[in-house]
Amino acid sequence: MDTDLSAIAASLDDSLSEAYGQFVGHPKQCEFLFSNKRVIAMVGANRSGKSEVNAFLAAAVARRQHPLIKLPEGGGIIWLVALTEKMLKNISWVKLRRYIPDRLIAEKVERPGIYWLRLKNGAQIFGMYCKAGADKFQGEACDLIAFDEEPPEDVYKECLARLTDRDGIMTFSMTPIKGSVWFYRQVYRSKSPDVHVI
Repeated sequence: MDTDLSAIAASLDDSLSEAYGQFVGHPKQCEFLFSNKRVIAMVGANRSGKSEVNAFLAAAVARRQHPLIKLPEGGGIIWLVALTEKMLKNISWVKLRRYIPDRLIAEKVERPGIYWLRLKNGAQIFGMYCKAGADKFQGEACDLIAFDEEPPEDVYKECLARLTDRDGIMTFSMTPIKGSVWFYRQVYRSKSPDVHVI
């Protein structure tokens, strides 16, 4: 049986030429990407690549290409969470979409109030924002919740509950400008073997 090498080469060329195939993380980003913990936080200054690597991680999981975080066959739920809808639309979602090209998407809704993708592999990504209130984070079982910046404590607690059923992962990329006492105590200074702070 002859193999169509030109089709394979074209597919490989497409994947290498897009942003996902060109991503090269610095050492701290790689530490974040390949952590085997349940809660992974990257804390640092603005413009240090935190949001970028969090979006890349979410995309890698959705694409089913992450070596450690696996979605259930035929599905999987990922939440990308920003503080406000404006931050979601203009920063977090834009970064994520760089790594999820249209060729991988089966359905999408990208309009004010609703940011959602269903990939051809069945994975779904929902854009969420804290300003909507903790009530908006109820009811769904998730595999990955990726916070871009520090959420209010009530949203954090609600999201912890969303991960229980699926043994999910929570990530943070943040510059802690608000000095959240809850984050400092529960995540940053945590002694839990399930928490990794970078």
